[in-house]
Amino acid sequence: MSSLISMGQKAKEASYELGVASPGQKNEALTFMAEELIKAKEEIIKANEIDRQNAIKKGITDALLDRLSLDDSRIEAMAQGLLDIVKLQDPVGEVTNMWQMPNGLQIGQKRVSIGVLGIIYESRPNVTSDAAGLCLKSGNAVILRGASDAINSNKAVAKALVAGIKRSGLPQDCVQLLEDTSRETAREMMRLNDYIDVLIPRGGAGLIKSVVQNATVPVIETGAGICHLYVDQEANLDMALEIAKNAKIQRPSVCNAIETILVHQKVAQEFLPKLQETFKNVQIYGDKKTRRIID
Repeated sequence: MSSLISMGQKAKEASYELGVASPGQKNEALTFMAEELIKAKEEIIKANEIDRQNAIKKGITDALLDRLSLDDSRIEAMAQGLLDIVKLQDPVGEVTNMWQMPNGLQIGQKRVSIGVLGIIYESRPNVTSDAAGLCLKSGNAVILRGASDAINSNKAVAKALVAGIKRSGLPQDCVQLLEDTSRETAREMMRLNDYIDVLIPRGGAGLIKSVVQNATVPVIETGAGICHLYVDQEANLDMALEIAKNAKIQRPSVCNAIETILVHQKVAQEFLPKLQETFKNVQIYGDKKTRRIID
């Protein structure tokens, strides 16, 4: 029996218990997971430094290195993210629609857990925490498979998360990290139909395409997406400039950093020179109209 099949069996068994856990039990687990992340900060940062040094040796770009990197503030943000999930309404058991048939029979739509999710993602170790938290809140067990570049970070983060789950009394196998990051094992995971109910690829177009083409497990295809900011003629231009600055310069390496700014022609003459001054360290590509306004 392969280790992945064993993980799948454990996840499936854990999903039965997690699927009927109360909102209070799940919220307690999320709170403990956040606490354990904070306790393990030093261990996580040490593990992350190993990944960082390995990535630097491979010649990774500064943007990708930033996505990989963890520090005190980022780990605290991961913990806060789990606490924010605690505040969300529990989706399991919610009746979203109800109607009555002509014969008097009432039919409703109720939200239930899916079972076991598989999530394949790239070199952002914070996803390990985010994905685990959201899956647990929705009553789903999860098998996580991150990129090899972040394996040491992911192992340290997952260890802390599982420690929090164990404290709560929920089954620790509801969150598992696949430590074998080979392509062969990834393909095996994509075909684990007996245990994984749905796969979610989180990353670039290449990752999504690979999962869609190779998986026999049902896949939620998210799409790569392009982040836009539109500045209308009625917009507060000072506010628009601050939004653009935050969305692009604050942390350009993340996937939700803006890639395109569309500016209404009636405010282009006023807005674009201000944008150019703010974006003096950013390479701007523009059409002919834009280039006539800014060099």
